[in-house]
Amino acid sequence: MDLFDHLDALEDALQARPFGLITDVDGVLAEIAPTAESARVDPACRRFLAELVQRLELVAVVSGRSLEVVRDLVGVPGLVYVGNHGLEFWRNGRVEIHPGAEVYRDSTARLMARFAPILAPRGVTLEDKTVGIVFHYTQSQDPHAARNAVLHAIEQEAAARPFHLVETRRVVELRPPLDATKGTAVTALARQYGLRGVLYMGDDFPDVDAFRAVRKLANEEHVKGLAILVDNPEVTGEVRSQADYTLSGVPEVARLLQWITQTLPAPQQPSAQH
Repeated sequence: MDLFDHLDALEDALQARPFGLITDVDGVLAEIAPTAESARVDPACRRFLAELVQRLELVAVVSGRSLEVVRDLVGVPGLVYVGNHGLEFWRNGRVEIHPGAEVYRDSTARLMARFAPILAPRGVTLEDKTVGIVFHYTQSQDPHAARNAVLHAIEQEAAARPFHLVETRRVVELRPPLDATKGTAVTALARQYGLRGVLYMGDDFPDVDAFRAVRKLANEEHVKGLAILVDNPEVTGEVRSQADYTLSGVPEVARLLQWITQTLPAPQQPSAQH
């Protein structure tokens, strides 16, 4: 169901304060780019997020990218940033790292050194996430063969076995086997900020955990929550079935953020001192 046909549901949720707006980045605030490095956040999305930071109790981005990269990519002061699928948080000027993540730093460095010379000739780009690796094969001349080469290399490397292997849109990822997902991040943020209303926007399989977390918060803690899918041709039925409503792409996300800024009461101006 298109969210713009059901704005009454969002308007109702916005009245439940404190309210949190939580969103993925790639495919939601930024169009999917040929390479991870070439992605750019839509300027209108950035402008409205900056305004909403002043109007809502929480505005956060939750990304699979490393914390440092996602902060640079979005670049809006005052946001709460969550990187590495919930392994890293940035808020109030400080970094918080999952206590179990550090032990995977050395093995990640060793695996990067082993995999890079094997997979680079196949057109695979490796993204070092400090405690995990993402293998991008979209730009390979034969993406199917490149994917198989990645999976074979991982299978042959004993040091990779403790990691979880996850496949999303045209990438393979090795993640530490820790209880950290976009869903755990959404739940933690909702509880830490005492949210009574929450909207989450995502576009891919890792966002299913967040969609389910929103539903669980609604069912068990009576939080008014909306799970929004930013649709695209590669979305599977499983992902689509977990969302409450859909938007058609990044321009509609910008349109929605604008609608929220126009719907919320204007921030109160400080009274003049006499």
